[in-house]
Amino acid sequence: MTLIAYALATGRRDAFPDFGKRPAAWFLMAALSGAVPFLLISTAELRLSASLAAILNATVPLFTAVFAASWLAEPLRPGKILGVALGFFGVVVLVGGGGLALSTLELAAVGASLTAAVLYAAGGVYTKRRFGGTSSLSLAVGLLSASAILVAPLAIGTGHLPEVGPVVLASVLGLALLCTAFAYLIYFHLLQKVGPTPTLSVTFLVPVFGLAWSDVLLGEPIAISSLAGLALILLGVGLVTRSPVPAAKAR
Repeated sequence: MTLIAYALATGRRDAFPDFGKRPAAWFLMAALSGAVPFLLISTAELRLSASLAAILNATVPLFTAVFAASWLAEPLRPGKILGVALGFFGVVVLVGGGGLALSTLELAAVGASLTAAVLYAAGGVYTKRRFGGTSSLSLAVGLLSASAILVAPLAIGTGHLPEVGPVVLASVLGLALLCTAFAYLIYFHLLQKVGPTPTLSVTFLVPVFGLAWSDVLLGEPIAISSLAGLALILLGVGLVTRSPVPAAKAR
C-alpha cells in the first residue's frame, strides 16, 4: 500500500506491473523472492535466535553463484567454487557449535532458513533473467502485491489475531516500511544495474548487524562458534562476489 501510494503521488505510471500479460512470471517471482521466504524465516525464528537466523541468511550469495552459473551463464571460477565450499563449511561450524539442542524442530528451523536463502537466490537470478528492463518500483510493487495475494488465504485461516500493543505495532511498521517497501526499491534498482550476485552481497552487512542488534536489544550472547561460522561464511561470500574485471573498470 505504501509503494502504491508513493507511485500515485509521484506520477510514476511505470510502477504498476503488467499482471495481465505474464501473471505466472509475476507470481513465481513473488513466491521465490517474497511470500515463501518470508513465511520460512518468520517460522524459523520461533525456534532460532535472531543472530543465528541473520548469519544463515548470509548464505544467499553462495546459492546465487550456483544459480547464476546455470541460468545466466556466469562462469563458476575456481575462486567461486572455493567460496561456496567455505561458506557451507561455515554453516556446519555455526550450527554444529552454536549451542542448539539439535532437536528435530531446531534442525527443521535451520533447514527453513537455508531454504529461504536458496529461494532468495533463485528469485534474484530469475528476476534478472525474466524482468530485464522493468523499473525497480514496478518490480517492488508487483512482488509485494503478488506476495500479499499468495499469503492472504493463510492469513484468513489463522482466525483472530492476538492483541497488538505499541511495541508490536512499531515493529510491524518498521518491517513493512523500512525493511520491505524502502528496501525493495533499493534491491531491485541494484539488481537491474549490477546483477544478482553483487546485489545479494548486501548479506555481508546482515549478519554483522544481526549479531550486534540481537546482543544490544535482545541480550543474546555472541558465541565463539557464531563468530567462527560468520567469518567462514563471509570469507566464502567474498570469494564468490569478487569481481574478475580490472580495478579501473570495476570502479
